[in-house]
Amino acid sequence: APVSAEQLCRRVLAAWGIGRLGIRQERRILSLLERVPRITTQSGGREFSWNPGQLPDSYEDFRVPEEGGLRRDPEDIPPEEVANAVRYVLRRQVSLPREDLVREVYRLFGFQRSLAEASVAGLQMALEKGFTVEENGRFICPRD
Repeated sequence: APVSAEQLCRRVLAAWGIGRLGIRQERRILSLLERVPRITTQSGGREFSWNPGQLPDSYEDFRVPEEGGLRRDPEDIPPEEVANAVRYVLRRQVSLPREDLVREVYRLFGFQRSLAEASVAGLQMALEKGFTVEENGRFICPRD
């Protein structure tokens, strides 16, 4: 965790050897999930589930694909993880123009192209959390 509701449904079906997620299966799994104690957040029309002990506001990690491992879809990456990746990149680069920062974050998550919605929400969250500030078109890592 965190995991998007769609990704969680796909994992449940895969565990049962079912490769395709239909609307009926997704609704059934989501209705069963309502009984499970968990924390949820919303972003870009997607719901993300967190373990009961995880607090989204204080989450400091981000997960990258393992060598040869499966990569998540961009929509399955919560903005909290993107924000943390922004902080990670800026701590190493100090200052980057928006386009370069977004490209470096994409690469961390194993993508060659834009994360679109995920990057916008994650970059906004990084600004709100004080992980970065924007000055003259560049994003800067503030001193801790």
